[in-house]
Amino acid sequence: MDCMVQSFLFPALASLMLTAFTLYKIFPPETKHTMYAHILAKNKPKQIGLVKRNEWIMLGTMLVTVTLWISGFSRRVADCPHSATDTLAL
Repeated sequence: MDCMVQSFLFPALASLMLTAFTLYKIFPPETKHTMYAHILAKNKPKQIGLVKRNEWIMLGTMLVTVTLWISGFSRRVADCPHSATDTLAL
């Protein structure tokens, strides 16, 4: 591993765990025991129904956005000296 990655890895993971623990202590879960969770898990999808048209559109938009984001890094578009707001300002 790169030295810089190693130097940031421990503080990042420690802060993630500390944040989760702090939030758990400040806002404890309301439901701690779920005796009938298996019944709820079986019946809830029937209540919700099939995936709707708007949900498919949102899923497609997210997939396109993430794909463009990842392919932009591989094509080094992220290294461009000007951002999109700079281009619009012209």
